[in-house]
Amino acid sequence: MKKGSWKKELLLSVVATTISIALTFGTASFLEKRQQKENRKEVAILIVNDLRSYTDNMRGTDTTALIPKREAFARLAEMPDDSIRMLSQEEALPYFAALMQDFFVFRDKSIERVYSSSISTFRDLGSFEFIRWIGACYIYVNEIEDQIEMQRKLIRELEQKIIMEFGSTGRPFDGKMLYDVLQLNEARYLMYNSYYFMQNYENIIEQLDGLTSYCMEVIDITEEDLEKFRNK
Repeated sequence: MKKGSWKKELLLSVVATTISIALTFGTASFLEKRQQKENRKEVAILIVNDLRSYTDNMRGTDTTALIPKREAFARLAEMPDDSIRMLSQEEALPYFAALMQDFFVFRDKSIERVYSSSISTFRDLGSFEFIRWIGACYIYVNEIEDQIEMQRKLIRELEQKIIMEFGSTGRPFDGKMLYDVLQLNEARYLMYNSYYFMQNYENIIEQLDGLTSYCMEVIDITEEDLEKFRNK
């Protein structure tokens, strides 16, 4: 063996070992980060799908419950008092139904808890924009739910008032009865509050939909991603 060759071989061996270790840990680190990103995207799709599902449910409620209610309130607001009093029971009943019709928008609140428990994961991966805007979406959703619950509370209060005032009278639910009910403070406040809420309902849906779409852009989620998730 030539002088110094063993030193060269030792050096090469050390270098090779160092490179091997670096590659092993570097590859493991790369794979781990890639897995984290994939997991993050799966959770992000779950959260975005929850918000999309909520807006879909809001649209369903608007079609089945709120549009007929809004139209009935608009007709009542334009109808002269004498015309209301002259309504037959058959004609008046749809207006009573509109006043008392309850509604709600289904929501799986467990998904918001998934988001809350995943904030640190998104933060570690630098997804600060996604955290901020999804948080804004859920704040908005909770405000919407508070407004809906207020509508339901007002309906229950009017129902109780009608029972107290007219429950034992045996009066038919005709135009005269409808006119008297509309004089109640509870009925007036319900109509004013509900009509304002219903007039803005479609704008609320569009605003939430816009926020959700922006969140999809931030985290790079496509409509195809959502479709695949829903079809699993």
